[in-house]
Parts: sequence; C-alpha cells; structure tokens
Amino acid sequence: MWASSHQFVLPPQGRRKDENRRKAALGFYGWLSRNSVAWAKAGHVVARRSIVRSPEFQALKHQVVLAGQEPYWKFQPATHKIIEVETRLPPTLEKIFLGTATPEQALKALNDEIKRIRI
Repeated sequence: MWASSHQFVLPPQGRRKDENRRKAALGFYGWLSRNSVAWAKAGHVVARRSIVRSPEFQALKHQVVLAGQEPYWKFQPATHKIIEVETRLPPTLEKIFLGTATPEQALKALNDEIKRIRI
C-alpha cells in the first residue's frame, strides 16, 4: 500500500538565532501532535501511536482500517527526483488498465525508465 506523510520542518536559523522562537515552534509541533485526532477526523492516520490507540481515533471507521494496514505501508524513496518517477506511474497503470500493454510489459518499461532517471 503506497503511503505518504506530512512533515513539519524547523529550518536552521541564520546568524541571529532566537531560542524563544525555536522553543515556540517546537511547542506548536508538540501541541499539534498531541491534538492530532482532529487531523485524523479529516481522513488521515496520525503518527502518534497513543492517538491511534485512543477511543476517539478507534471510532473513526476508515482511519482504523488504514492504521491496521501499517505493516504494509510503503513510502516512496527519498530522492529529489521523485516527481520524475511519480509522473511516470499513472500512464503505466493506464496502459495496463486499458489493455494496451500487459502488466509485465508496462512495468518492465517503467522499470527501464526509472533506471535511466537514476534515482
């Protein structure tokens, strides 16, 4: 099962470091994580396992099913060329679904393209 995620990034500060701003940002990230059941209600599986185990999350029919599939989640490789790879998958699937190529033919061609991209 293809999975994706959202991340928050705290970029490095320049020459004028402000520890209060850094602590405020980290505090916000912590608060958001502790209160992520609202994120789950929007259709997401949250990262904090204590939230996933909570009764409020467990009451979310679809998200519970998705969370149960975690052992099968596969994330795309971390590469700056992921968009180049990602944009080639839909046309490949289309060929398979429309019957213009066998799954073996289409996936071999996709694999050859990915190798040329050299992710």
